[in-house]
Amino acid sequence: VIERALGLLPGGLGALVEEARHLREAMDQTLGATGLMLHPVYTRTAPRHRAIALRNPRDVGCTTLFNVSEGPVTVLRVDTDPRGLPIGIQIAGARGQDRLTLAAARVLEELFGAPAPIEPRSGHPKAPPPPAGARASG
Repeated sequence: VIERALGLLPGGLGALVEEARHLREAMDQTLGATGLMLHPVYTRTAPRHRAIALRNPRDVGCTTLFNVSEGPVTVLRVDTDPRGLPIGIQIAGARGQDRLTLAAARVLEELFGAPAPIEPRSGHPKAPPPPAGARASG
């Protein structure tokens, strides 16, 4: 319904919706039931929240591809930079293949180990401890 409504609007939005549909189909066909794509999360280490578009609007292209294709993506932190900021990869699959991206992340984490927890920046409080008697998750 939304795609049909956008097709009626001036300015070529209908053409953009059609391009997105073609991209989704191409990604699904290329990746199939067992294919995965590893892709950077960002063009450099993680920026501060809410500062992404202000620096360089093209930088969000690393995630926009998968937002438009509507496929599952599992993000895995693989390292940290010298300042302690995370460096990650996206593990993308065809639509409906969420289990595959999660399994791949699990295998990669087992092979390479999980990076050490990141300490909050100075001035940012740590998460409060759980209430007494609370059950641990996991």
